[in-house]
Amino acid sequence: MDDKTASVVQSSYNDLWRSKLQDEDWLKNDGRGRVEYAVKLIKPCLTDETRILDIGCGRGTLGIWLNRKQGMFGVDIAPEAIAATSEVYERAEICNIDGDPLPFEDNFFDFCVFLDVIEHLFDPRVILREILRVLKPRGQMILSTPNILAHVEKLVKTRRFPKTSCDPVPGSPQLHRAGSTEKIHCYTA
Repeated sequence: MDDKTASVVQSSYNDLWRSKLQDEDWLKNDGRGRVEYAVKLIKPCLTDETRILDIGCGRGTLGIWLNRKQGMFGVDIAPEAIAATSEVYERAEICNIDGDPLPFEDNFFDFCVFLDVIEHLFDPRVILREILRVLKPRGQMILSTPNILAHVEKLVKTRRFPKTSCDPVPGSPQLHRAGSTEKIHCYTA
């Protein structure tokens, strides 16, 4: 991604997080569902030495739900989100995961948690390679992405996919070319 596009993306996500962090209703429900489920998977494996990387960490909701600061690390593109996460994680850094390397050494993490982020990336292969690099041997990745079938009814009725945080708002620059298939990728083991 070129610098101009990266700047637009970062600014958009920063604005999004600024509004989310001021929305009491959103804050009250943050983490329900995907974070709740990830916590159930991680908790039985936790030790004092466990290191967890929260990719697209937002405000640090995973660490809040785990009631844990030690061993919690996060990356996000939005400075507003990182400012909030820095209060609840051992270390949180601004990182454009759509092209920049993760700012951690090889074989460092026991878990990489990647919840509802992959669908926002231009080239998810970049971050998947980085996750492999920073995960310890036998480390685990927890990845979630929205289920398109949950949106079929709206798609059929409105002929438009439901708005996501990555959609441009009126008056803002387009983040994706109309009709582009850049974000569709196939993977094999």
